[in-house]
Amino acid sequence: AATLETEGYAVTMRPMSSMLLLLLSLMLGVAQAGMSGTATLETEATGRSTTVTALGKLRMAMLEWYCIQSAEHAAERPCMNHAFMTKMRQAATPEAKRALVQERSHAMPATEEGRKSLALQSRQGYARMYKAYCAQPQPKIPEVCSNDSLKKMYQAFETAAP
Repeated sequence: AATLETEGYAVTMRPMSSMLLLLLSLMLGVAQAGMSGTATLETEATGRSTTVTALGKLRMAMLEWYCIQSAEHAAERPCMNHAFMTKMRQAATPEAKRALVQERSHAMPATEEGRKSLALQSRQGYARMYKAYCAQPQPKIPEVCSNDSLKKMYQAFETAAP
């Protein structure tokens, strides 16, 4: 089990697939960067740095289009994650945030098979969302579809073995 420490509290998490853990780390980084300035992520493939907040804004535009403007996707993993992150941002106290994280942690599958299935659903959901957003004739923010970091990430989600 891994321990996640943030904002003065620690939460023990069950092991998850590395892709899902990376995604959650990026989402938490975006949420924290929004509170304390800009965080930087060094990409291994290119050696260039990309601001997490810039990627977060692009990802948020896509999530809002997919999840908020179209309620039919509410039960899909990307939208469930978006709803969780929205609740986290709206939580007024560290205790409220801790309770949300603990509730979510308890809702995660207990078995390795269940975690793998959840990770696969998440990867497929994000890849599906990205494809749908970029398939629009004129996406609201076309940079979502031309950003190399996002392209590589969602292509990796699509091609990752279950």
